[in-house]
Amino acid sequence: LIMLSVRVKVSLSILSHLLIGFDPVFARYLQISSGLNALVLLTATQWLSVPLVLGIMFIMSKINGCSNNDNNQHKKLNEEEINENNIELQEKNKISQNQEQSRLFKKKLLFSAIFAFVTICRDSSYVISCKFTAAYNIIVISLLGPFLMVIFSQIFLSEKISNTLWCCMLFSTIGIQLVVLSQSDAVGPETTNHLTSSDFLGMGLQLIAVVFMAIGRVIIQITWDVLTSSGLILLQNISIGFFVFIFTIIYNPSDWLVWYDLTISDWLIFFAYVFFVWVVGDLLQNASIRWIGSAEHATYQQLRIVTTLLLSYFLMNEMIESWIGWLGLVILISSISYFLVSRSKSSPVVAIQVHSLP
Repeated sequence: LIMLSVRVKVSLSILSHLLIGFDPVFARYLQISSGLNALVLLTATQWLSVPLVLGIMFIMSKINGCSNNDNNQHKKLNEEEINENNIELQEKNKISQNQEQSRLFKKKLLFSAIFAFVTICRDSSYVISCKFTAAYNIIVISLLGPFLMVIFSQIFLSEKISNTLWCCMLFSTIGIQLVVLSQSDAVGPETTNHLTSSDFLGMGLQLIAVVFMAIGRVIIQITWDVLTSSGLILLQNISIGFFVFIFTIIYNPSDWLVWYDLTISDWLIFFAYVFFVWVVGDLLQNASIRWIGSAEHATYQQLRIVTTLLLSYFLMNEMIESWIGWLGLVILISSISYFLVSRSKSSPVVAIQVHSLP
């Protein structure tokens, strides 16, 4: 992995965005066509993705462990020689380390609980939203995520907000309004996908999910010293897989019986959803952030809409039909691209990410 060229690393970063772009289409298909309950689908994806992620993490840890074994043994020998001559200093360091570990443990416990709650709210709102509106509406609303993340970073982390943010956010809002307007009755009878109350409900739920996503990113930045990338992924999967499962069993356990009625094509799409989005997409995303940095990785985020539109057309027969919608999409993508590129040049920060909304 270390020997990969910059071009390959950038290509893998783009691939991760393209794979995550499948997310809203798969989630919508499995609810609309397959009849799965949103929370049941969300729970099942976590159950299947956890062992796959654990297996890949185990293999990678073994590879890294073998390569670093000799260096660790050499360091231990040097530390033993130093500690024999500094017994008193060693005792003081031990007390200090215990206090620091206690502080970090309390911080880890607190923010793990907060992050689990935010993750459940984020992913539940997102998956439910996919049922009520077209996948391209979901992806359009999600592109507001980088703006909200910067605003929350200013609130909680005291990061400075540039004038570029407000300008790009204004044009992005105009673009979103044009995409929404293109589906209204005012455009004319040539469009088949007209807005309904369920569309507004879906977009509203997606906006809530984006807000929780931005809060989750802030938590990741705050807890970089106590929560690892792999730990965050497992915390996300386990919290959803357990607590959401308990809720579905209490609320309506009969929703789980739908699995018996799935066709072979439904099962294939479900497995593709888990593997390509929740496993490969997430792991490539986290690796890309470590390779090229979160700022540069985020500059390719708007590419997700490419795979969303393509798969939505072939799988759900849903597409932006009016030139007004395409104009709004161009304005939106241009605004977010300019903002992300300008931000990557001014603040090339390396961060940890977990599964992000498409």
